[in-house]
Amino acid sequence: MALQTLDKGEHLLDFYNWNKVKVRYCDGSSFTGDVKRVNPTTNLHYRGARVWLAVMEDLLAKGMSKAENALLSGCSAGGFISILHRDNFHALLPLGTRVKCLSDAGYFINLDQPRICHLHALRG
Repeated sequence: MALQTLDKGEHLLDFYNWNKVKVRYCDGSSFTGDVKRVNPTTNLHYRGARVWLAVMEDLLAKGMSKAENALLSGCSAGGFISILHRDNFHALLPLGTRVKCLSDAGYFINLDQPRICHLHALRG
């Protein structure tokens, strides 16, 4: 996780005094998994929901609990995560906080047979 203040004295920028946090996507279940026991065959944990909650608790302790505005965004898998967690994210913040979600390419088409022959269906 990386925390960065965007204030560089450039007060003409809309987000000049906002903080930006980048959370690396690493759990394979869009931060939704919460298995009780590790699968002994695969040794996979799938406990991303715990990772998400730990990151949010850390950010709240570092000042996000005083946020007036918040933007949850992501690209590709991160965009999908921003859709999944938007309501939960909003619920963690103080009442009255304005929360927006920006999902950049976070929607995936579910084709029953993902093959090259389906590309004609994706054209405009």
